[in-house]
Amino acid sequence: WEKADKHTFPRRNRLISGISEGVFVVEAGENSGALITAYYAKEQNRPVYVHVGYGISERWEGCIKLVNEGVAKLVGRVEKFGLKEEVQEEDPVLLALNTPKTLSELSQLLGMDERELHQKLGFYELEGLITRNGSYYLRLKQEWDEYQTHQQFFPSFEEI
Repeated sequence: WEKADKHTFPRRNRLISGISEGVFVVEAGENSGALITAYYAKEQNRPVYVHVGYGISERWEGCIKLVNEGVAKLVGRVEKFGLKEEVQEEDPVLLALNTPKTLSELSQLLGMDERELHQKLGFYELEGLITRNGSYYLRLKQEWDEYQTHQQFFPSFEEI
């Protein structure tokens, strides 16, 4: 085994994109390593998709670059990929985000692992249920209400 090193990431990323059905870049700065994976995927005839969040942020410069170069398609909702996750009305993460909080603050408050929490926050951000401003997360009330209404009238296939 070769030790992980920043110089070995491009080779690893090439393998990852090669065995994947496609690549979905959620967030990538201008010099993000995720761009390497996206370029390899395109070269290997794999579909590449990106998500760009709200507002102007350096976190999405790489994603925008991929779209502008024709490498990736822009998507707004994860349902297109069958990645819909059930959101509970009493989800403690969403309830805690009535006021802005950092990842660390949420982790301490909820007693959750930061890695698991970060993944959940990413999903909620893609769903439009929360927003992120710098290192602070906040629940978007209107979007949450619309999401609940949508769930009531259009249940997922598993619920039918």
